[in-house]
Amino acid sequence: MKYLRMIVTFSLLLFAGFAVDAQTIQKITSDIPFAFNVGSTSLSAGQYNLGNSSLPRGVILVKSAKEHQHVAVLTMPKYARDVPTETTLVFHRYRGEGGEDKYFLTQIWVLGDNIGTELPMSRAEKETAKKAAKRDMITLVVPSPGNRPAD
Repeated sequence: MKYLRMIVTFSLLLFAGFAVDAQTIQKITSDIPFAFNVGSTSLSAGQYNLGNSSLPRGVILVKSAKEHQHVAVLTMPKYARDVPTETTLVFHRYRGEGGEDKYFLTQIWVLGDNIGTELPMSRAEKETAKKAAKRDMITLVVPSPGNRPAD
């Protein structure tokens, strides 16, 4: 039953990705200074490439630039009233009773496009949210290629 539910969910999300003219993210490169989760996959801090140009609509690939960590995740379009003036990654941060933080990637916004990408709340995030003492949102601005600091 669990696998059937997973297949139906995957099919519906995949259909929704094709049905909605969601944005194509060519490639975003960002330094993420903390460990974070994409769905139920934990990723370490570091430089990541995010994109979906070679994948079906609604699927985003998050891939480490240096390590061999990567995850593909189904997404949904998210509409903004105003056109973003910066490319940003939005994370939910959950604070535990002991002060430990857990981050989950939740949205991707690309400069100049009012259709963003939203990652659905995973089971791992829902469980973390139930136990968390506090939740807030962290926004990382992704420097445009011309404004990147030298390596």
